[in-house]
Amino acid sequence: MWATLLRHPEKFVSVDSSMFFDPEITSSEYNWRYGDNLAWDQAEVLRLCNGDVEAHLYAHMDFDGDVRVDGDGVELIVGRRGTGLEYPFCLLELYDLACEVEAQAKEDEA
Repeated sequence: MWATLLRHPEKFVSVDSSMFFDPEITSSEYNWRYGDNLAWDQAEVLRLCNGDVEAHLYAHMDFDGDVRVDGDGVELIVGRRGTGLEYPFCLLELYDLACEVEAQAKEDEA
């Protein structure tokens, strides 16, 4: 359809968008945003974390808090501190948030 709207459709080249996940031709931010580590819903975040978000965070970064996953997003709780991410988000954002929550909880203890 797109090619029919162009003034010079013979110059249009269709490509498979998955080629943009190649780290040699695109940024890591693009991969984080659109790649296989993006959680669009509860089922996807559980798939990315092999069914257990809390165990996944502990294995990757020693996160020692509670995790609640629901239809709106993920909530991370350490001590009296808690915050969350709404879908969609990438795992890198979840890791960053887990670090923030733990750091804030440590400040509260001090």
